[in-house]
Amino acid sequence: MIYAAPGIVPLGGDRMALYTQCARLGKDSVERQKSPYHGFAMGRVTFLRDRILGIENRDGEGYFATRSVQFEGRRLELNAERTAPGASLRVELSSMEDGKACPGFTFSDCDPVAADQVHAPVTWRGREGMGEWANRPVRVRFRMKAVRLYAFQFLP
Repeated sequence: MIYAAPGIVPLGGDRMALYTQCARLGKDSVERQKSPYHGFAMGRVTFLRDRILGIENRDGEGYFATRSVQFEGRRLELNAERTAPGASLRVELSSMEDGKACPGFTFSDCDPVAADQVHAPVTWRGREGMGEWANRPVRVRFRMKAVRLYAFQFLP
């Protein structure tokens, strides 16, 4: 059995830790429990910020999209990790009014995102700014291959 202690502990920078207690229980678990320390151990799992749960594409190219979002800010940043050679990740914005890709923010306009970064900026033809779509309902679409995406955020 593995129990996670409550709370995630920041270690500085983009590193986080989760403390655990482990017990090896089985047929003789009653015998092991006679000693409060026998078969039990404490542990610590470290990981990069926000990398507890992600969406992953393994074979071929995959797509997914968010529901309608209205964001504040003008830049998009991803927390992504490459899982194999040939990894690729691109982002597109689409209008909720007509469902079409927003001009200048299509998959073909998107510069490939460098995976294996906690703070990977998304650019379209070298341009980060997407402020003209702020406070308007859009859908964010992701096209990925051999990538694990953990988080995305809009920044000022």
